[in-house]
Amino acid sequence: MIAVRFTAPYGIYTPGDVAGFEGQARVDELIARGVAALEGADDEGEPAPVETKPAAKSKAKAQPGGE
Repeated sequence: MIAVRFTAPYGIYTPGDVAGFEGQARVDELIARGVAALEGADDEGEPAPVETKPAAKSKAKAQPGGE
């Protein structure tokens, strides 16, 4: 999915809207018309930050001979 930010009104989109498109051809068409720019083009090539959560620790105590 390729995300673009609209810079001018286009159909249902207004400037500032962000939308995702599957095809590169559609994205290229919008950019050529001057109504959109790649979203995050300033930091292109940078990996997206990944939020990690610490693993949940079980509060249950291990019981010896737990058969």
